Amino acid sequence: MENKKSLCKIFDCCDTKILYNGFDNTLSELDSELQNVLGNEDNIYNNQCFEGVSCEYDIGLIKLKSSGMLRHVVFSLTEDCNFRCKYCGYHDNRFSSETSPKSINEATLVRALDFIIIHSSEGCDTLISFYGGEPLLKLDSIKFAIAYLEKKNHWGHKFYYRLTTNGTLLKGNVVDYLVSKDVTCTISLDGPAYLHDRYRVYKDNKPTYSDIIENVKHIAKKYPQYYKNNIRFNTVISPPFNRLIPKSYFEKSNVFRIDVSIGDYFRDILNTEHGISPTDLIDNNTHIVKINFSSDEILKDMNFIETMKKYMCIGIKDERKFIFPSGFCNPLVKRIHIGVDGKLMLCERVDEKNPNFHFGNVFDGYNYEKIDLLYRYTNKILEGNCNKCWAFRFCDACFATLDKIEYDGDYCKKFRKYAERGITNYLNLKFYNKRFDSIMNSISTD
Repeated sequence: MENKKSLCKIFDCCDTKILYNGFDNTLSELDSELQNVLGNEDNIYNNQCFEGVSCEYDIGLIKLKSSGMLRHVVFSLTEDCNFRCKYCGYHDNRFSSETSPKSINEATLVRALDFIIIHSSEGCDTLISFYGGEPLLKLDSIKFAIAYLEKKNHWGHKFYYRLTTNGTLLKGNVVDYLVSKDVTCTISLDGPAYLHDRYRVYKDNKPTYSDIIENVKHIAKKYPQYYKNNIRFNTVISPPFNRLIPKSYFEKSNVFRIDVSIGDYFRDILNTEHGISPTDLIDNNTHIVKINFSSDEILKDMNFIETMKKYMCIGIKDERKFIFPSGFCNPLVKRIHIGVDGKLMLCERVDEKNPNFHFGNVFDGYNYEKIDLLYRYTNKILEGNCNKCWAFRFCDACFATLDKIEYDGDYCKKFRKYAERGITNYLNLKFYNKRFDSIMNSISTD
């Protein structure tokens, strides 16, 4: 039925069968009368599709929010790294013999910090994520940036700090400083040594696991509260694939959170050499792209609620003929990425070489005309690929995956499976828990 009437989906939930019509976002109990209608080739559900894929955006609102309420800045300080991870997406380009990795210079750093202060002055707080390469190779730049923001910030604005690190430079005074500034650290660690050291190695190909673990243990012993609140881990799953290994490994530690990803490098390898499709990477409990392990049950509940809130609009009739997937952000509003050369980009996840994701620089400011070009580029790709999918309203696809997806391939099949499970859970909870709606409406996940 899904191929023939692709905007309709039948769910087994609430002790009955529910028909979801993605075309107008309505739900109907699948009784005998509706079943007969679906069996008729000429019925109103057959071959429905959205007439177009488009986004109605308010450039005035985007200008307002981006000019004074900047919420999150991903700040690249250097492209250099003391690792040579075999699955690194930048390995062939940044570390080739013909080129040398770049780092931010003082003039660009100062101008970028001024840009951040000005464009966040009307908000309450802003998160600064120091990024690389390995950002701790530029610890002096991190110290300068934090001191500059503290000195030049005349509005009482609150800046929070985060960095993504390979963990080998988290030693002595470095850790003391990060603790003093309450910096959250996401450490890249792929699990136990026999997994981690296969791909995450130094420039000379030597293993890195023991150095990272020594530093992590030191932090946990010297600063137990900081370790609990501020240390996170990022894990890339590599073949031979077993999603239970990182789960069991990290559950033994009192860690706040672990983000698990497959990694672009391994997607084809998992499929061709190990017979594992990305569709197979969904278990009965959570989406593999982000697994949160925490000893704090409240955080687990919040993660679950955040997942459920995206389905709260289901059943509310929506007859728009043109629609845009929910996974796409408003450019320049949620976050921006500042490159080592001062370029302003959509985020750190998009292809930095694609000019459609560039929106000016810290010296000249935003180029808002590029937003219209971005949406035209996006609509051209989505048109015809997404207008017949029942899960389109809830899709996690975004600008970062825009031109990487094989449409109606593994990504789409995986997401429809994920959405089917999520909607079924949502409808069951809504039906059996009379307080569910009030609980969901009382909690914000912004």
